[in-house]
Amino acid sequence: MQRTVYSADALDWIKSAEISSDSLLVAKFIAQQIKSRTIINPFCGHGSMLAAANAVGCDAIGIEKSPKRAKKAGFLQLDLATHRWVTDFKGQQS
Repeated sequence: MQRTVYSADALDWIKSAEISSDSLLVAKFIAQQIKSRTIINPFCGHGSMLAAANAVGCDAIGIEKSPKRAKKAGFLQLDLATHRWVTDFKGQQS
């Protein structure tokens, strides 16, 4: 699965919610109901929707104003076995 994250410095940004398990529910719904295998998130923040999309077998494209968040979003993963968010960014776990 492919994941692409763009840093969108020119866009206005509103602080998003914390990482939520709702992302997995939304990704599963999209994967089951829509023929497209790519999920686009224009305000990807920490990357929970991108990680959830990848976990259910979809490609994901995210756009984030903050270069720091955009970088972290590219590393966030969802471990379906433990239902935990995991990142290999500097070896830290979310």
